[in-house]
Amino acid sequence: MNTSRIAFVMTALFILITIFSVTTTLESMQVNDNNTEITNQRTDYLVDFEGDGETKASYASGDVNLSGKDWNLDNVLIGTTDSDRKFGERSARFRHQSALAGTMTMLEDKDSGLGTLSFYYARSGFSNDNQPTAPIIVAEYSTDQGNEWIQLGNDISLDGVDELTLFSYTVNLEGNVRVRIRSIAGSDGRRFNIDDILLTDYG
Repeated sequence: MNTSRIAFVMTALFILITIFSVTTTLESMQVNDNNTEITNQRTDYLVDFEGDGETKASYASGDVNLSGKDWNLDNVLIGTTDSDRKFGERSARFRHQSALAGTMTMLEDKDSGLGTLSFYYARSGFSNDNQPTAPIIVAEYSTDQGNEWIQLGNDISLDGVDELTLFSYTVNLEGNVRVRIRSIAGSDGRRFNIDDILLTDYG
């Protein structure tokens, strides 16, 4: 074999090796990108009350599955009327009574921690809901399946709040967590709405 043929064969082999190396590198990068995408997937949990079957027509205590997790709604129903403050077709309507607070409690843990809890609140638009004394509500979290509850932020007064207003509090807790929202004061029978409850992941 003459020198020119040897040089040609060597050049062709070098090109093939280079192409193979580049292809392998690109495939590896694609796999890494896919793994990164999977790793970065979040499991933020949103309750907007708009899902199929997310209905409750009475204030009597009862459990409702909301966005895949069970909640207990006590002295709380899911409102659909024009007098309910809401972003879509439905929102939670609480009724405060001194003998029975309106309470909405998660019955299952969110297992990817809690970064920030947020929701929107306002007095309902029914008769007397804008009269004194407006409800006061609190948001709480539990890391032991609801045995003990810890308040997030300050008490929330609904005095003068007739449009949905954002509450947001950053916690940054790892592990299992659940939340509840409840009224702690106000005149008996006063109603208010909660909508778009969002629990973001830790980190």
